[in-house]
Amino acid sequence: VPTTTTTPLTTALPYDCNTRETWSIAKKDWCCANTQQPPGTCGGTPPATTTPKYNCNTYEVWSPVKKAWCCANTQQAPGKCGGTPPTTPAQYNCNTREVWTAAKKSWCCANTQQPPGTCGGLPPMPQPPRLPNECLIWGDPHISTFDKSHADFYGEGIKWVVKSSEISIQGKYQATPFTNGLAATHSIAIGGSFLQGHVLKVGPIENGQITWDGAAICTAFPSSFDAAGLGSISYNSEGNLVDEAQSHLERHIVHINLPNELHVQVMRWSNHVNVRISMPPVAGGQDGHCGNFNGNSADDSTEQIRARVGMAVPQGESLFKNYVQVKPGQHITLDDCPPEKKAMAERGCRKARPDLPVDSQEIRDCEFDVCFGGNQYAEQDLAY
Repeated sequence: VPTTTTTPLTTALPYDCNTRETWSIAKKDWCCANTQQPPGTCGGTPPATTTPKYNCNTYEVWSPVKKAWCCANTQQAPGKCGGTPPTTPAQYNCNTREVWTAAKKSWCCANTQQPPGTCGGLPPMPQPPRLPNECLIWGDPHISTFDKSHADFYGEGIKWVVKSSEISIQGKYQATPFTNGLAATHSIAIGGSFLQGHVLKVGPIENGQITWDGAAICTAFPSSFDAAGLGSISYNSEGNLVDEAQSHLERHIVHINLPNELHVQVMRWSNHVNVRISMPPVAGGQDGHCGNFNGNSADDSTEQIRARVGMAVPQGESLFKNYVQVKPGQHITLDDCPPEKKAMAERGCRKARPDLPVDSQEIRDCEFDVCFGGNQYAEQDLAY
């Protein structure tokens, strides 16, 4: 007789024992009897959350026990299980804008995210443009610098008035027949790359000329000259005087307008010149007897300027063909003036400029020049 095998029928489970709602008593009895539930969870309640044994987000070196627990029970970044390396203080502030040292550049480029193309120091913050200012040169010679300091240079020689990478202004300081060995500004020369190799010179009336590249210009009075398309030069009697009390003086004034907002006014006298220079600071810095134009009047004394630019322009850099060797001036002061002559100088200078305080620097400089240069300086010093 053939053998018959009977396959039992499979029926659907009466309950889904993987849900987490609160089970009915019947579902609980059936699920607990017929399925494998995690210990203590039969009834549908999720296992209680236990407090972690360790804080796995710390940066100290982990103990072996902590390492084993954290690696088994938390998600650690690949290669980090065992403790995240301690954070060390930054060696440098990589958000500054000064020029970085080689060591700082190397560290910052390796350890920080720098904007593309800027690794090596962020570009300097743009500075607002500084406005032009004036430098005045007069007498034996006395100088009011761009930063409104005061300096006196009495020796002879070719001197830096303005020295920069683009603009060169030099002064020839030389004794006159009236200054008893003390120098005055005999003439000035302007050159440098901003003039594309040209040189302008202005000297006094009796023993000087106005020249462009060595050729005399503005030989008539009044007259003008086109500076090779770079600017203009005019020679006339026009110009503001410090005081209209000097309006009777015969004025011979050279007005110079050149690139880089350089404006120079030269008042020509018989044997010397007075100079007014107006310009903005040169990008990259400058120096000379007109000072370094850095906004600080405290670093433009006679001694400080001389220490920076030296006693004279080297002969190889001189804009003057006839070089004047350095000859230190006499170290004299207004106290060396005889009392009677000093009193006469004071009266003359106060008469020329009654609007100035008696103890002003301008009056003292005028008295000095009258004492040691002559009466004509009482009015010439105070007229620009």
